[in-house]
Amino acid sequence: MLKQNMFYPAFLIGVLSFLCFLIGVFVNSQNHTAAEYILIGGVVLGFIHWVWSIIDVFSNHNLDGRSRALWITLVIIVPPGRRHDVLHDET
Repeated sequence: MLKQNMFYPAFLIGVLSFLCFLIGVFVNSQNHTAAEYILIGGVVLGFIHWVWSIIDVFSNHNLDGRSRALWITLVIIVPPGRRHDVLHDET
């Protein structure tokens, strides 16, 4: 199930946002003009990824009340929130 969850579109957006952010930081250290655009792109993708994670937790019908509260707390407090897709096994 872990392998299937890693190809989930929101997970891929999360990985892409993380890579954009890292590339933007590296390019910014080299004083290139495109660094700000890459950083902004990474942050925007990261925000989309975070909101998508919150929606996924709320729309998951396999979670009971306590589990949903735990996942919501983890996703909101400790972004990025793709832990839910990678760690929560939907059978």
